[in-house]
Amino acid sequence: MIFMRIHEVRCARCNRIVNTKAWNTKYCFECASFLRKKIRQKKYDSKRYLNLERREKVKNYHKRYNHSKNGKNKNNEWRRNTLKGRINTFLNNLNRYERRKGVITNYSRIELIKKMDRIRLLGICPQCKCKLSNIPRTPNYLTINHFPPIGIVPKGFVYTLDRLHLICTSCNCKDNQYSFEKYKKELEKNE
Repeated sequence: MIFMRIHEVRCARCNRIVNTKAWNTKYCFECASFLRKKIRQKKYDSKRYLNLERREKVKNYHKRYNHSKNGKNKNNEWRRNTLKGRINTFLNNLNRYERRKGVITNYSRIELIKKMDRIRLLGICPQCKCKLSNIPRTPNYLTINHFPPIGIVPKGFVYTLDRLHLICTSCNCKDNQYSFEKYKKELEKNE
């Protein structure tokens, strides 16, 4: 049977007494792993910093994609103050909501924008005949009503452009929540 001798060593970093098998150990296990990580990170950082080409690329990327405070403010102003920006934000939120609910859309963004433009040109809500406004979060702002509502359809349900009704906010809020079976019956009656 081989018997290994255990040495008591004081850690050079934290001054704890540690029992080790090797007599030439300077650090305890925790301090040694911490220092190894620190050295690795230092080498990695120095390589990244010395690469001038990479630094230039990062600067250009931040300028291009509005990562500066000024650029972010400009982008937010565009989204709030222009019709195109508001429509873009609205459609991005719609896509995110549809993805989260797991429904499939069978129309392109351009087709939906064309449909929205047609109703905007009329300037009247197709359901209640009230005048539409261009100011977001008002009762007469144009919104999309899914028929049947996204909240009650099963995952994988396919929405076509005909199932999207563009109506004012007040009409969209008045809709009652039915079960999916009731909507199926209504769809069968219409077809």
